[in-house]
Amino acid sequence: KKNVNLFYFVSSSDIMSNNNDIPQGSGLDSFMENWNKKNMKSKKKKKKPKKINKLTRAQKRDEKSIILVQSFYRMVCERRALKNKIKLHKVRTNIAKEILSTEETYVFILDAMVNKFMKPITELELLDNDEINVIFSNVEMILGLNTKLLEDLNDVISNKWSINQLIGPIFLEFA
Repeated sequence: KKNVNLFYFVSSSDIMSNNNDIPQGSGLDSFMENWNKKNMKSKKKKKKPKKINKLTRAQKRDEKSIILVQSFYRMVCERRALKNKIKLHKVRTNIAKEILSTEETYVFILDAMVNKFMKPITELELLDNDEINVIFSNVEMILGLNTKLLEDLNDVISNKWSINQLIGPIFLEFA
């Protein structure tokens, strides 16, 4: 204990200088070195780990309110998006029905032209073949294509129509 107490009274300048008071190789110099390292560490301010702030009741209430407002806002945005989709679907449905109605009318007129005019004129031989070809050219072929187009459109629009249904591929098939 006496040796340790003596070291407390030895100043650091005495230890650091090459003073011959402390014998070299006696183990005392390494002890002092270790002691200084230990004390230097303890003199440095140790950083305390940051405490996680606990939320007060008011902060928790505010956080819940914010979450509630955010979820309400998301719900409102989703409803708007759904209303827009429904509105767009109604517009698309009306356009598709109009295309179908126009095609039905066109096929009806072509059918009437072929069955009420071209066939009776050809059967009664009121006009020769050249005149019939000039007047009616390839109406029968057009009637066949448009009848098939009408069937395909009717199948898609009347039976399978949904919000994601497309009619463009049907027209591309006939292009």
